[in-house]
Amino acid sequence: MVKLRLKRIGKRKQPYYRIVAAHVSVARNGRALAEVGLYDPMNASVKIDEEQAIEWLNKGAQMSETVADLFHSQGILARWKGAEGRVRDDALTVDKPKRRRKKAAAAPAEQAATEPEAAEPTEPVEQEEAAPVEQATAESTESAEQEEK
Repeated sequence: MVKLRLKRIGKRKQPYYRIVAAHVSVARNGRALAEVGLYDPMNASVKIDEEQAIEWLNKGAQMSETVADLFHSQGILARWKGAEGRVRDDALTVDKPKRRRKKAAAAPAEQAATEPEAAEPTEPVEQEEAAPVEQATAESTESAEQEEK
């Protein structure tokens, strides 16, 4: 059985994949029957040879979940089924939570490096905001004392 799946060719911490047609029993990075496309998750780019992908699908090749999602985002599955497919530009722009946290942590460091050290001091918290809470608790204790008498 032939499967369309990803074959990793990137360095450590820099993934880069080829979308390949390979026999199920072959290892992930083993010999492939054909190269169908490329996927770069770091730069959110996909390049797929549509004719070759549809040819393998017509021959009965199965897809991995990730490849199916990539084909769906590029409109290849819709064209294979006979409908008019469209490329979803926003499909690969969604940030992953870990990546979002890294960007958020890096942003203050970059701002601190670019801005001068004379930053505006933060405003102190006013004491008036706490006063209504203290008044409410004082009133509740007074009413509790009157009920006891």
